[in-house]
Amino acid sequence: MWVDIKRIKINEIHDKEKATPLDLLEELALSAPEPVSLAEALINPLKSHTIAEFKRKSPGQDAMAPNADAKEVVFQFLQNGASAVSIATDGTYYGGNVDDLFVVKQLFRDVPMLMRDYIVDPYQIVEARALGSDAIILHGGLLGTEEIASFSRLAHALEMEVVFEAFSKKELEDYHPEVDIIMVQHRFAIENDSGFSEIMSYLPQLPLDKVKIGGGGIKNPEQRKMLLDAGFDAVIIGTSLMQSEDHGDALHSIIGE
Repeated sequence: MWVDIKRIKINEIHDKEKATPLDLLEELALSAPEPVSLAEALINPLKSHTIAEFKRKSPGQDAMAPNADAKEVVFQFLQNGASAVSIATDGTYYGGNVDDLFVVKQLFRDVPMLMRDYIVDPYQIVEARALGSDAIILHGGLLGTEEIASFSRLAHALEMEVVFEAFSKKELEDYHPEVDIIMVQHRFAIENDSGFSEIMSYLPQLPLDKVKIGGGGIKNPEQRKMLLDAGFDAVIIGTSLMQSEDHGDALHSIIGE
């Protein structure tokens, strides 16, 4: 899986560099909206400790909302309690595009925005800041420990935070303390609560000084509460929201506050 993803992303980057050279992208990054801390929003006791994720499809799944409008859906998320928003910009696996993130951040500048993409090159990190992203995701398994470290340093230089994501204990081995947040999820949407037990079993391995996010198919308030009570600082919810006809109401019913 990771080999195919890296090949696709490298080809995409080559095309992007022809259209928008890195030096131009760096200039655009300087004029991006002032960054907002994702970590602070997730641990704020006055907020819901919940990231709502916009995506039109997920890897290995059929399209959930192929015609969804990012700005309309994100508005619903924010009206119904999201602490922060994740925007999937990858097109091949998530049905997203960079315009989704750019437009949404221009409209909601005070909301922490997390760019979900498969980052394999520094070009994408500069691009993320140029689009207005406040944080990026670096994937264990896709990147090695040293790449995680160097990419994190670049993101920090651009005033973004870094989320390290792992789907297994093996991928957690690529963790580097340069990251700000750790997110562990089940690779596929969890069909029953036993899957969340696996996610919670990772908690003893996670550093105490990092903000921790859990997820992987949360569908109801009990599952969200289970992860928060276990010790996660926040949760991420995407698939169940995007599969619903009313994305905002689905989020409201899960947050239950």
